[in-house]
Amino acid sequence: MISTDMTMAQAFQHVAGQHPGREALVCGPQRATYGQLAERVESPAHGLQELGIGKGGKVATLLYPCPEFIYLFFALAKLGGVIVPINPQFRRRQLSRILSDAEPVAVVTSARVGEEALETIRGLRSEPSTLRDLILTEGGSASELPLADLISAGPTVPFSPPPVDPHYVLALLYTSGTTGFPKGAMHSHRSLIAPVVASLRLRQMWISRPSPRMMGRWARVLDRYGPRLLRAVGRSQAFLSTVGCHNITGLEVILQALLMGDRVIMMDRFNPLEGLRFVLRNRPWRYTLGMNLLSWMPVDTAAALFPYSHLLDGDERRRFQHRVVHHPVECPYVSASGPLAGQAPGEKDGLHHHYRLLGGSAA
Repeated sequence: MISTDMTMAQAFQHVAGQHPGREALVCGPQRATYGQLAERVESPAHGLQELGIGKGGKVATLLYPCPEFIYLFFALAKLGGVIVPINPQFRRRQLSRILSDAEPVAVVTSARVGEEALETIRGLRSEPSTLRDLILTEGGSASELPLADLISAGPTVPFSPPPVDPHYVLALLYTSGTTGFPKGAMHSHRSLIAPVVASLRLRQMWISRPSPRMMGRWARVLDRYGPRLLRAVGRSQAFLSTVGCHNITGLEVILQALLMGDRVIMMDRFNPLEGLRFVLRNRPWRYTLGMNLLSWMPVDTAAALFPYSHLLDGDERRRFQHRVVHHPVECPYVSASGPLAGQAPGEKDGLHHHYRLLGGSAA
């Protein structure tokens, strides 16, 4: 099992090695198994290293949800670099201030963010700043580096990732700015892995062999969280994410899925009708929805989408409502942003509490 003594790259490699043929990622028509995903992380790691990006080097991403974000995230984890995800809907003033504050050496984005955002980034490149490279997943001019070229070029020297410590910063996530200018919050390899380790321990409690020592803990957890935990016992999970990768909730949905050997499904933008049809098409019927439009925290997908079921045609609507009413879907997990899916705001739901229930420490 993964642990907080691992780096993010080590943790992912461990999971990918255990489940190379299991589907890990779905994003529109693009799909990848754990083995394929591990291979696709290698090339951008080589490419970024050849651009001079290594330990402590910051790379900003201005992307709607896409597989490329996941490739870059784990590639930077290998290099000891820092990813700086930025909301792709930010306008010139917000984007300029965050980039000036974060001081990345490269920005990865696409033409989808609009010309205003691209011109803002190009303007920073022309000024004295740390920003050297503008890398585009699509579109752009001759002075910008296509991400596809960076991935396909291959290394000119042997790839040798530097030693990385779990306490190194891996992600710099900016707050929403509701009480002032967005502030960068630093997340280490260890702090991002810790909630997943807690979730794995929570799962293990329900599939391990009963023992007198465990019975008291089981009783306390069951009393608090009820039968929804029992419904998730030993079952493969699928996590549906629609909030983007620029906040802790969106990032944790991805990590909870990929570091537990489950599947993450990414929608580049939330569409309730597509979400409903997705739940009808895919199995197993267990999803976690990270959607700031419907809830303050990740919740059960089908339950969150139920109010939109009138958008479906008659037969689809009947099948969806039957599925939700007669086969409820739940996917509890421990999270730094919402420690257990389905908890109500104001409850004692901090990580320390969950670790205490499991007989451990949150340190």
